[in-house]
Amino acid sequence: MKLSNTFPNYLLGLMDLIHDKPIMDKSDDKMKIMHQLPLASSNKAFDFYELNQLNNGSVYFEIVTMNGFRSIVKTRTDLISNDLERHEWFDLISKTAIKHFSKEEYQALKQGYVKQSKSGCSVLLSIALLVLVNVFIYQFL
Repeated sequence: MKLSNTFPNYLLGLMDLIHDKPIMDKSDDKMKIMHQLPLASSNKAFDFYELNQLNNGSVYFEIVTMNGFRSIVKTRTDLISNDLERHEWFDLISKTAIKHFSKEEYQALKQGYVKQSKSGCSVLLSIALLVLVNVFIYQFL
């Protein structure tokens, strides 16, 4: 059974919020309802509005912002055990969206900036150190 059959008011509350936004893709199966909306600031960035079900039957709502294949920021609710009223879903989704859209990472992406991970720098530094150690060792052999 699709998750939308178990939580029918969720879709009503969500559509009350995003009804005028262009939906790029959507899916609905027994474990997840997902709507993908593009960000106006980038042609590679998207917000994913998701209702995810856990094995125990409870769900949580989550907004995930991605730039290409990279997750930029996530905001999720506490666990929900049964379907809320339409207006309760709308309130919950609205509050989660406000929290999500006010995060530093989201604001930076909206302005065209993306925080770079430090792992790339660490990898380059490690490679440079390995080369220097090898050069040093071969000079004394």
